[in-house]
Amino acid sequence: MKIHIISKEGLVQAAIRYIVENMENIELLGQSASLKAADLAHADILFIDIDSANDCNPENIALISGQFPSLRTIFMAEAKDTQQIIKYLQLAPKGFVTKKCSEQEISHTLMSVSNSQKFYCNKVLDILMEHKIPQQEKILTVGMLTDREHQIVKMIAKGMSTYEIADKLSLSHHTINTHRKNILKKWQISSPVELVLKAIELGIID
Repeated sequence: MKIHIISKEGLVQAAIRYIVENMENIELLGQSASLKAADLAHADILFIDIDSANDCNPENIALISGQFPSLRTIFMAEAKDTQQIIKYLQLAPKGFVTKKCSEQEISHTLMSVSNSQKFYCNKVLDILMEHKIPQQEKILTVGMLTDREHQIVKMIAKGMSTYEIADKLSLSHHTINTHRKNILKKWQISSPVELVLKAIELGIID
């Protein structure tokens, strides 16, 4: 996986470059202070410091996402700027960290995104849980699931395995796997991590 870093801050560039250089499956493609200067045609992951690049506004990032639909975005922001984080969460990035994150959290985010999973740091998750999506959209999204699927979502969020859920509900693990696939399809997500994030966003779990 090739990553391009966008930030005007030398310390941010150096920190992310250091983390990337110590990872086996990610290599640094390039870094720049501007979105326009980025070599995105060959990038798999775009790491954006949204505080330090003037052209990295939501509109420009949305255009880039449309032009390069397979490009996976990770945002970094100041931890205290809640409104900024909420605004950029609406772009549905694959990863989101703050400048207060540890090296381990950033590394975990990079690893998850490289494996086609979402990962948001704890601060961003707290903001996501506090931020309420429109009630009508929430009702429609939750209503996509059957009662059984709703029940399974809660059990997955508790960390239960397929076999544990099957035993608890007196069903075969094949049936539970089918339910899990249906949930992912209905919510248009691809991993258990995204499932839990979606369940938190919708208020299905605390």
